[in-house]
Amino acid sequence: MPRGLALALVLVAATACGGPRSSLGTPATLCYRALPAAAATVHHKGRFVGVRRMKSSAVVRYLPQAAGAADLCVVAYSDHFKPGDVEGVHFEHPARYAIVAVTARTLKPAGAFVTNRLPFRFQRRV
Repeated sequence: MPRGLALALVLVAATACGGPRSSLGTPATLCYRALPAAAATVHHKGRFVGVRRMKSSAVVRYLPQAAGAADLCVVAYSDHFKPGDVEGVHFEHPARYAIVAVTARTLKPAGAFVTNRLPFRFQRRV
């Protein structure tokens, strides 16, 4: 077999195993699409901390308005958030974190809140 043909076969075989994928295979992959809505809610302020996919029952304690949603993408940002920095959230004292919940199905913000302690574990990989 000619050397060029053998090399071509090896390259084709190697790329066949690593074909294009539409997801990373993690449960939070869908949440990549929620990031623009979350960023708009915090007016593109803050450093992205992480994201996780959660059931609304786990979030309703912090966001009662998210009670009707099935799955949520919960996104965290860190900064020195002052009143007016987070859309739809009224607070008097600055806070370190802004947490935004976006519905996984419609990709619309379901609510947000600010806090000085993260109430959930977040990962940077979604």
